[in-house]
Amino acid sequence: MGDTTIVRGETVEQGLGALVEVLPGKALPPPLMADPTPPVSTPRKRGNGLALVLHLGALAVTIAWLVSCASYVGNNIGWENVTALQPQELGGLASMA
Repeated sequence: MGDTTIVRGETVEQGLGALVEVLPGKALPPPLMADPTPPVSTPRKRGNGLALVLHLGALAVTIAWLVSCASYVGNNIGWENVTALQPQELGGLASMA
């Protein structure tokens, strides 16, 4: 968006250039350059498998939850009735899940 604050005595035409003082006869320093070589990454060590077990357990619980929600909708509401629900009713159904 840019700087929208103008201090006393500054005009719009001066802008930020008026805030930078350049001495006559002095050159500006060159801009900083990034290192062109990318950093070398080191391979990570494998853990003891606990993280894998936790991730697979969370995946299993999520799949069971989605299956139970789909079973509830199929048995109590009916999938053909879900398409006829209004947006606020769909929101209420989603908030109950």
